[in-house]
Amino acid sequence: MKQAIVISTFTYYPTVISFNIKVNPFSQIGVWNGQGLDAVISVLPVTPSIEEVVKANSDYVASKMYNAAMFADIDGISIQENMSAVINFMTSNSWCQDCCDTTFDSFKKLKAGINTMSDFSTAQQSYINQFLSIPCNPQISLLSHISPILMQLQTSIIIDTSLADHEKNPLMVLSAIAIESILYWENQSTLGPATWNQYMVPAPASDWIRPFWLYNMLGSVIGMHFGMMEGGNTGTNLGITGLSGGMASVASYAIFK
Repeated sequence: MKQAIVISTFTYYPTVISFNIKVNPFSQIGVWNGQGLDAVISVLPVTPSIEEVVKANSDYVASKMYNAAMFADIDGISIQENMSAVINFMTSNSWCQDCCDTTFDSFKKLKAGINTMSDFSTAQQSYINQFLSIPCNPQISLLSHISPILMQLQTSIIIDTSLADHEKNPLMVLSAIAIESILYWENQSTLGPATWNQYMVPAPASDWIRPFWLYNMLGSVIGMHFGMMEGGNTGTNLGITGLSGGMASVASYAIFK
């Protein structure tokens, strides 16, 4: 007689992913922001012109949009157009100037300027203002305090049921740049003259973290603003215009401030 084969049994307890897990679909934009700024500073001449700054930024952004076989020189024009619009806008609007002097007085002008951009809803403007207010708040002084605030703000946007998905996209681009940019500029303040550190003068390098970080974020907002004016409301277009605007803004600020 054949002997029965007994297979041991076990109890399976199904689990769910933690509700605390929230993902920003544009997080890579923040990574590219830092990598792009590294690429730009590595190719700029000692005394670059503003056109050379735009070209260096444009070349990097183009590398994320095209491969070598697809790219033609004319393809870079649309990227340079967005960057030029951001720079021209920021240098001709008084509310963009001196917008981070460690007080909220200048931030009031910045906030009023953002609120004139009809591309963003009232709810979007509220979140944008929260991001841009952090560098200008002298009460928030430690990086260890800033990063948790940014992550909580990002989570608040993701779970905000009053925002449609298309309204969250530009906020997610801004959040990605905000989270990575503060870390990037903190690191730059400790590196040598072959990096952006060379432009952190005459004040101590650590004093430049806030304004460089702010201009990185502000340029991203304005870049997306111009992109949406041209009908670029898709996630991909917002990612590109946010990236290009942020990079062009802080690079030009660093060199020509």
